[in-house]
Amino acid sequence: MTQETLPCLLEPYHPYLPTERHRELARALLAWALPLCCCQRGPAWHARSAFYAAVFGAHCAPPGATLHHSLPSARFCLFFLQADDGPAVELAALAERLRSGRQTAEGELGVFHDALLDEMRAQRLRTEPFRSALADFCLATASEPAQNLRAMTFAEFRALRRRTVGVLPYIRCWMAVYEMPVPEEGSAADQLTERTVEVGHLVNDLASYATEACGGPGNDGNAASNEVLFRAAATGDLPQAVDTVVDRYNHLATAFAHAGHGPLPVLLGAIADGNLTGHLGLTATRYPGATKILRRLHRIPAL
Repeated sequence: MTQETLPCLLEPYHPYLPTERHRELARALLAWALPLCCCQRGPAWHARSAFYAAVFGAHCAPPGATLHHSLPSARFCLFFLQADDGPAVELAALAERLRSGRQTAEGELGVFHDALLDEMRAQRLRTEPFRSALADFCLATASEPAQNLRAMTFAEFRALRRRTVGVLPYIRCWMAVYEMPVPEEGSAADQLTERTVEVGHLVNDLASYATEACGGPGNDGNAASNEVLFRAAATGDLPQAVDTVVDRYNHLATAFAHAGHGPLPVLLGAIADGNLTGHLGLTATRYPGATKILRRLHRIPAL
C-alpha cells in the first residue's frame, strides 16, 4: 500500500471532509493505520475509520492547534472506533492483557494500543494520565456486553457510560500535548472535565439511540449502553427520555458559559462543542436520521 493509494481509499468520503485539515488528518491517520493492520477487514474498513476519526479530530481541536498537535488525539479516536466497531474478541484480548500486566500485544487492537502510546513517547509527551484513562476505557468497554444494564441503578449506569464513551482519555491526550496538569479531584477544573465527559456521552446517545433501539450486535434484548434507551426502558416513554436527555445536555451547555478562562476551559469547550459538530457532520454516514434531534442541542460558547 503506497501513499498514492490513500486518496483513492478516502475518495468516497471527500464530500464529508469539509476542510483541508480534515483531509490532512484523514490521510495521516490512514497512513498510520495501514502498516499496523493485521486483520482481514481490509484497507477500505480502515479508510472509513480514518474518515470518522478525522471528522472528530478536526472539529474538536482547540483554536490554534496544528496538525502535529491534533494527531495524538485523532489517533486515539481511530483506536476508539476500532474498539467500538471491531471484533469483540480483539478488545477482550487487550483487556485481559491489561488486567494481567502482560507486555506482548495480541491482536490488531493490541498493536494499535501499543503504537498509540509509542507515538506519544516519541513526542516526549507525558503518557501516564492518558494511559490510565485508556486502560479504564478498554476494561469497561470489554466488560460491557456482560453487564445486565436493566438491573443497574441510574448511578451505576452513568458510572459505566462515563468510562465507555472514551471522552476522558481523549481529554487526557490533549492535556498531554499541551503539558497541562491533571486537575485536583473535586476542583472547578475537575468538575468542568466531568461536564465535558457527560455532554460527550449525551450527544453520542442522542445521535445513536434510534439505530441502537433496533438491536445492535450483542444487545440480545439487554438495554443498550445509551442513556436515552436506559431511561426509556425504566419509564416506557421514549419521547420523554429523549426530551430529558436533550434538556440535560442544554443545561450543561449553558453552564459552560460560566467556566471561566484559561487553557483548560478553552480546550474543554472546544472538545465539547466540536463533539456536537462532529456528530452533525456524520449524520449522512454514521448517524443517519439524527440531524433533527441534534439541532435541538445548544452550542457551547467559545471560551
